Amino acid sequence: RWWVRALIMALLLTMGYLLFTNRISGLREKDKLVLSNKELELQVAKLESSSLRGQMNPHFIFNVLNSIQKLVLKEEKEEANKLLARFSKLVRASLQYSRFEYIPLEDEIVFLNNYMNIEAQRFPGRFSYTIDVAEELLADVTIPPLLIQPLCENCIKHAFVEDGGTIAVRISVKNGDQLYIEVEDDGVGINNTSTLKKNSLGTKIIQDRLRLIQKSGVIASLKIQVTDKNTNKGTKATLILPFN
Repeated sequence: RWWVRALIMALLLTMGYLLFTNRISGLREKDKLVLSNKELELQVAKLESSSLRGQMNPHFIFNVLNSIQKLVLKEEKEEANKLLARFSKLVRASLQYSRFEYIPLEDEIVFLNNYMNIEAQRFPGRFSYTIDVAEELLADVTIPPLLIQPLCENCIKHAFVEDGGTIAVRISVKNGDQLYIEVEDDGVGINNTSTLKKNSLGTKIIQDRLRLIQKSGVIASLKIQVTDKNTNKGTKATLILPFN
């Protein structure tokens, strides 16, 4: 009967092998499905991020066009041409950068300077600004586009009751792998103004974008706080992004 035992053993081994390979195949298909779902979620996040990047504050667009119209009516053609040229560059850059997940920091600073100059022309004397960033960061660092401008917009719109305010933008690397972008003003402070909602459109868009960036597994956050806790004056927004 040795051949019967050998046949039964061979059948059992064959069945075991088939069950084992079928199990392995099932696990591989499950892993592929999980990976596919993650890739799908990442693609959706990228599309949502692209949509958010393209959202420029409609009030800002309307106000700039209104300012241009007023200059034309006053026959201040030179100032109207300057404002129109800056605005057209800003809109063109906004449309161009909204197609990319990351752009060079240098391009972001050029965009920010253009925006600040537009607002300085619209509100003469309301504020002055500085941008402090090391040259080597301009050459090497890439960041998600159009994140700094809404923070500066909040300062211009809500921080200053009187003219003569200052806005300081500081960009540095801390902890070796984190890019710190600080936007600080010396205005009335977020707790002393009724016009600034903590969930303003610009801030909400930034927070939504940061949540999508976090889905890729990197650290990204936004913190807004009062600069002087004794007087509740001044506001500092700190944006933390991955260093390259």
